[in-house]
Amino acid sequence: MKRDPHAVLAALRAEPDFPFDHARRDDLAYARLEVWWVARFRAVLGAQADVYRAWQHPDPSREGDPIFSAIDEPPTRGVLIKQRWSDDAGPYVPAQPYIARYPVSPEAPEPSVPTLVVIADLSDAGIAWCDALLTDWCGKALSERAMRRRCRECEEALKMPRAPGTRRRP
Repeated sequence: MKRDPHAVLAALRAEPDFPFDHARRDDLAYARLEVWWVARFRAVLGAQADVYRAWQHPDPSREGDPIFSAIDEPPTRGVLIKQRWSDDAGPYVPAQPYIARYPVSPEAPEPSVPTLVVIADLSDAGIAWCDALLTDWCGKALSERAMRRRCRECEEALKMPRAPGTRRRP
């Protein structure tokens, strides 16, 4: 019997060490973080989450790359969430999304599927953007082109700095 993902999220948010910033040094906190992202995925997508299965192997180094992954069946699109840590170097942004192609199987480079990748933290803004992007990619099944546009909208809304020598696409 599956637990209500909203109840799981509420219980985790009530934990005194939420948002688990020390999870890289604490096995239990890291496990809670993994559970958080599974519950978040299920809460956002509801019954549509059942079309997806676990995908990439968990990060053995506990760096959160990925902290969560899922691929639909049959494989046409995937999702990877990479944990953003409060002490990560560089300018702070709560969510950094992009579309990339990832192999369906770790044993072979092809076939590959378009994948929504979001580097996010558990701030309100990070969670809100993840929810919106998951809804668009997994729930509404927007095209790759439309999702690239959504990723740019997120970057602009969060005032993400651009790498030197790059420009925003119209």
